[in-house]
Amino acid sequence: MSRQIKSRDQLGIELKEQIEAFRASADNYDRGSGWEFKRLANSVAILLYDGKPPTRSLLGLLGMKDAVQMVSSLPVKDKEDTICGLPVVARSSTPLLVMKFGAGGISYEPKYVVPEPSEDLRLISFDAWWSEPVLEQWSGFNLTRKDLVLTIRNQDGGAHVDDGIKNISYSDFLRHGDPFVRVVDGGMAMGPNIDLVGEPILNGLRATMRQVAWEVDETLKRIGY
Repeated sequence: MSRQIKSRDQLGIELKEQIEAFRASADNYDRGSGWEFKRLANSVAILLYDGKPPTRSLLGLLGMKDAVQMVSSLPVKDKEDTICGLPVVARSSTPLLVMKFGAGGISYEPKYVVPEPSEDLRLISFDAWWSEPVLEQWSGFNLTRKDLVLTIRNQDGGAHVDDGIKNISYSDFLRHGDPFVRVVDGGMAMGPNIDLVGEPILNGLRATMRQVAWEVDETLKRIGY
């Protein structure tokens, strides 16, 4: 029996429903349901990921994906990083995140909570955006947006749960955090071998997924959704 092909109108309705669910998960995350990062990964994959046939993204099925320009909030590589006018010696291993200091301690937050100037946002092709690193290689990690979304979706509960995580960078960061950043006596300490003391900050992957979702949402708004 041949499978029925959905009409463009049917796919358009599906797209609107998926975007509504995607934004509901983002809102729930922002209200404190950190576990929504898993459903956000699944939503991003449904909207944008084209796998082996017959797996197709909704934007791909609608013929929109090749033309779309994705919003990237990663710092420009050749731009000098400064704090208070002084050069930063080492790039952050978590370039989509900022640190939050509060009564509950120190945690990672997605960058959208402290919006960067609009000129720091870039519009790039999907393939370039998909393959950009969200954990920097200099720190020993190597994780792109593709790695993050598909690992969460296929192995860490977005759409399926495996008995282990195959991506070493994801698994290591999930369990140990950034080895160069630790909480010591209520404050943040950074530097080589700092992982020998203090406590790791462990919400980095879920906060990174939230920032990736923010980028996708900004992209959807730019094309009228």
